[in-house]
Amino acid sequence: MRTEAYLISPFFIVPGNHEHTGINGPLTNFRKYIGPTHFGIHLPKIKTTIIGLDNSQELNSNASGQSVYGFAPGELAFLREKLKKAQKNTVVTMHVPPRIGKWANPRYFQDPTSTFGNTRGQLTRFLSSVRGKVSQVLVGHVHALDQLSYQGTRYQLSGGAGAPLVKKGFLKGAPTPIFHFIEFTVRNGVIVKRRVIPVGETALVA
Repeated sequence: MRTEAYLISPFFIVPGNHEHTGINGPLTNFRKYIGPTHFGIHLPKIKTTIIGLDNSQELNSNASGQSVYGFAPGELAFLREKLKKAQKNTVVTMHVPPRIGKWANPRYFQDPTSTFGNTRGQLTRFLSSVRGKVSQVLVGHVHALDQLSYQGTRYQLSGGAGAPLVKKGFLKGAPTPIFHFIEFTVRNGVIVKRRVIPVGETALVA
């Protein structure tokens, strides 16, 4: 008779716009079945802190009736508090990308709901909080693969999951959209390697 032990790694997930119960409704089911809507994890062995935030709140609508997303109440205060005791390598993860750099160009993303802007001063306060303290920000929402650097922080867009990908050319100059995972290797508080792992039907064309 042989017994086997399996180590199951935990998943820490931030909510997106589709996790709300109804349009901009509560995250009751997310909290019940998945976990907290924000979190701070300290990993002292690799000198890393991971902070998860909820910026899937619909703040209002634009002139075309499209959703304007942003942080839920208290999220930016939570971020600032967690950053006070953050490790050498700090990673922030949230759903909607910020409207910065090339992502701020309205011709780059064809859909204005792809990013969050400075409604209620949120973008200004977010950038002020992470500047010089956060090495990497991980975002999703847009069903594609892209990245940029802004004010000393790297931003990684990794979206799609099982949903349809955006069409090629939706993000000008970005890699061809593929289903994927991204693996980061961290040593002594430094991200030393980033690897994109294609999966599923698009892996053959990656």
